[in-house]
Amino acid sequence: MTGTPMPRGSIEDTLRYDFDTEKAFSYRGLTMGQTVKHLAKFTSDIWQIHPFLEGNTRATAVFMIQYLKSLGFQVNNDMFALHSWYLRNALVRANYNDFKNNIYATTEYLEQFFGNLLLGEGNELKNRYMHLDYSGGTVREEEGWMQYQSACYKAAKCTDGTYEQAEE
Repeated sequence: MTGTPMPRGSIEDTLRYDFDTEKAFSYRGLTMGQTVKHLAKFTSDIWQIHPFLEGNTRATAVFMIQYLKSLGFQVNNDMFALHSWYLRNALVRANYNDFKNNIYATTEYLEQFFGNLLLGEGNELKNRYMHLDYSGGTVREEEGWMQYQSACYKAAKCTDGTYEQAEE
């Protein structure tokens, strides 16, 4: 991300605000669909702060795995590891606006990710659906490309042990 750096202390203030807001939020009475929508927005909000030069998506994923476990969900790192590229792009789309071109931030792709993770929905998590110029056409997929969503599976972040920490 480019632009003016946040003033010193504002990362902590922003995180505190997001965590305090979440702490005060009540899930009581929500449907699971509403819960997924709220979790997608919360995930987007904490990722948007982007406090690190590298690893913001991984840090957010590890945090969310632990947070979801604290809420009683049975989750592990598998979805996060297999769909790390999709998750990163979904986080970008949840925060990207270009009003001049009628493009607005949306959590719909994060909701699909969390719908699969928490509800077993079976949404098709394909990066091309998030492309701003996607028109529903097909793209030739080479064998294994979309399974791991990485140009080089051996170098993918899901194979370097990063997500294994969330299992513990």
